[in-house]
Amino acid sequence: TLELNADSKNIKLSEVLKEDDTYTLKISQAAQKRFCTLSQSSIKITNSDASVSVKCHNVLPAHPEASMWNQYFGAAPDPKAHGGELKKVSFQDSHSCDELHAQDALEAFDWTCSKDDATNEITFFSTGLKTDKGLTDLVQFGNSPAWKNNKLSVFNENNSIIYETSEGIWWTNPVMALSVGSTLASEGVVYLLQDGADLTKNLSIIANGVSLVIDPFVDFSPIGTAGVHISNGGNGGSIIATWVEGSIDATSSKSGIKVNNSTLAVLRNVAVKNAYANGIEIIDTKMTQIINSQSASNTGNGVSISTSKQSQIQNFISVNNKLSGVSLSSAEVKIHGLSSSNNNEDGVVITGSSNQLTDAIVSNNRQNGLVIAGAANNIINSVTIASNGEAGVLFKQTANKTVSARNNLLSNMTIANNGANSILFDTSEADTHVNNQFINILDAYNALAAECPASDCNVLKTLSTSDIPLNALFTPVSSDTNIARITSEDTLLRFGIVNQLATFQNKFRAWGDASSGTCNTGEITDCKLFDWRLNATNTDQALTQLGLTDIEPANTHTFLLAPEASSFLNNAIEIYGDGIGNDNSLCETDESCLFTPNIGSYQGHGEILPMEGAGNSLNATLFSYSENGA
Repeated sequence: TLELNADSKNIKLSEVLKEDDTYTLKISQAAQKRFCTLSQSSIKITNSDASVSVKCHNVLPAHPEASMWNQYFGAAPDPKAHGGELKKVSFQDSHSCDELHAQDALEAFDWTCSKDDATNEITFFSTGLKTDKGLTDLVQFGNSPAWKNNKLSVFNENNSIIYETSEGIWWTNPVMALSVGSTLASEGVVYLLQDGADLTKNLSIIANGVSLVIDPFVDFSPIGTAGVHISNGGNGGSIIATWVEGSIDATSSKSGIKVNNSTLAVLRNVAVKNAYANGIEIIDTKMTQIINSQSASNTGNGVSISTSKQSQIQNFISVNNKLSGVSLSSAEVKIHGLSSSNNNEDGVVITGSSNQLTDAIVSNNRQNGLVIAGAANNIINSVTIASNGEAGVLFKQTANKTVSARNNLLSNMTIANNGANSILFDTSEADTHVNNQFINILDAYNALAAECPASDCNVLKTLSTSDIPLNALFTPVSSDTNIARITSEDTLLRFGIVNQLATFQNKFRAWGDASSGTCNTGEITDCKLFDWRLNATNTDQALTQLGLTDIEPANTHTFLLAPEASSFLNNAIEIYGDGIGNDNSLCETDESCLFTPNIGSYQGHGEILPMEGAGNSLNATLFSYSENGA
């Protein structure tokens, strides 16, 4: 290995170079001044001159100890923050942060500003990838795989550039095309699956820090147990810090993606379909993240998570699976932004404890919307459960009928037009439910089961069919009496076109039967598109039912493995990915949160704006959407 110093014009060799030997090249970074990269990672010594260029810029890692992609920092033994997404740029200027905004050339990251008034030093920090971006947007596919060049521009209030960095590469991970072989075993490498590779081989990631990016323009149809398998390769221990993006047609695979014996695996912008078992299977992992992804038309569950603590799912669509949309038998999993619809069994099944489900649409599943089976201390908040074939929410014991559903908190939920009770308790055995709490439940068109005592079930409002047509509660888009028909001609759209199942104008739309339950492939007359946003003209049911006075007093909830109870505001959800707080969806002390005035998942749309006069006991900063009602 030859190491070059970015601050020195002279290179001192620690050994005599040998002709025909190949040397790995490294560069020592100029601490806190510049970030430098080499034009090549190795060089072969010959009798001819050879040159290597060094390119430096002043976009620095915000955390130098975790500067590469898939490097994390934080307190041992469980570092949680991905340093690869966190960059910083500093410069001197007299402007205030309120007058400035920044944008990188690839438009891939969100940026925030900080200023030291004593020195006039302004620093812009990236807080992470934009919601709709990923590693795919940072790499160059083709004959010469590489990182794309990027730069940061800072604009004033007139949108004039006042500062701009030089263009350069922001990471030092090797980027290479995956051409032969199916085992990704080189630590820290970003592998690109593109034209020229065998697109039928299943892939195994067995090294720390590996990333796999599937070219959006190739058809990856692997044959084998799992299309992509992240595991320790049978070597014991846990594989750490991996990243997967791309689409997988798993017609010839048992699972589209399987992750086991792993820590800090990220599945981002992943789309899995047609697996003959579970679309995505997570087993024996820790801190797995599934972000902006979908799973459709699999023979098993859309996603199955078991014995995988501290995992997160953000913005996930699970549709048309033969079993359930989500099967969760793990603890301490946070699901935020879920759409689970048209699955052949239940929308969501929770048998684990201390989990959180927020901002979810669970609709038109053949059986129940949400099943809580022998699970304890879960939080279900800001969820719409509608038009499922059986119960909206079913409480039951574990399969062996020995453990009851207990100490669960359900709040701010609209439960409407389901085939059985809105909330049903399985009475086949005694003590199906113990000490569960229900707050602000809108029970529309189905009675609550008699076993729910009034002292436990705080029902905000109960509707019946004679009170209000269902299409007046949710968003009507035609005069048709069906809920939220998209167009009067939608009967011409045949259900079953997989690439249309999860591609809609907004996240509140889903397929379903015209009355309740699921569509079947090929149906014409009974298969409709639904829009579960709230109707702007109906303000006396679910829309704007909660005011700022309803956020107090702060609620408390005890998770089974937590040392103490959590305190959080009612009717508010933590804003994800803003660099503030712990991204657990609860609105806790000093966090930035979205005020939730409505009952159910829909809380408005448009810009997110700060709220005036929104002081509270936890010193949380509250925001709200600029528009409410569709």
